[in-house]
Formats: sequence, C-alpha cells, structure tokens
Amino acid sequence: MEFAFNDDQQMIAETAHAFFAENATSERTRRAMAGDGIDRELWATFCQELALSGIGLPENSGGAGLGLVELAIVAEAAGAQVAALPMLGSLAQAAQAIAAGGDAHQRAEWLPALIAGGKIAGYFHDAALAADGDRLTGGSRFVPHGALADLLS
Repeated sequence: MEFAFNDDQQMIAETAHAFFAENATSERTRRAMAGDGIDRELWATFCQELALSGIGLPENSGGAGLGLVELAIVAEAAGAQVAALPMLGSLAQAAQAIAAGGDAHQRAEWLPALIAGGKIAGYFHDAALAADGDRLTGGSRFVPHGALADLLS
C-alpha cells in the first residue's frame, strides 16, 4: 500500500512548514518557556491570520471540515520547530471532544473561543476521573497547559 498526501494536504504541509519555520524561532520559544509556556503572539497569528486552528474540526462546528490527517500535518510542522503553542489540549483534544460529544451550549460557548485562540484548554485522561456536581476528582502527573487552561477536558 502506498500512502501519499493529496494536493490539498501537500499545500497545507507546505504552508504550515513555511509559517512555523519563519515564525517559531528558537528565541521565541525560549522566551515563551521562560514565561507561561505559550507564545501568545504566534498563537494569535496561527489561529486568526493563518486560520489553521479549526482544520481538524467539522464545518458545522466552526472548523474547516478537514480531518485528523490535516490536523496531524499541521501539528507535525509545529513540532518540527518546537512551537510554544497549546495545540494538544486546545485543538487536538478538547475541541475534538466538544465537537464530537458536546451539547449545543458547549459547542457554541467553547468552540469559537478555542478556534480563535481566545481560550486555552488542557486535556488529561484518568480512568478514575469522577465528577460530583461541580467537583472533579482524579489526577494526572502532566496536563499540558493545565495551569493556564480556561477549560479542562
């Protein structure tokens, strides 16, 4: 079996690689890591000007209607430059979960904010996670951007 990106996926890969190579410099990443761990200017540009933050979400959720392959292409480009962005929790986990299983209110409240980069989500998995009213119990040794998260999923 041969696997190759189609023309649209190749264009997304080229665009994402060029964007991150030009903008996600080592200096910016070091500066972000010395702060709260996010290059907020780069995140805003990625979400609002480049408009790739909704790439893996369905159109009826405010996304581009493409799939997880396209999201992986963008994530690979960001990772290649060690971009200090909250992609894992916000886009790859929380937004996907809300789009797939959130109610209308959750989708309306959270998806536009996550796609626009105005809100940040943290994600963790714990098989013993339990919710009791507004109290959540469970644990994780590592929650990407958990200290900054507006939403935990």
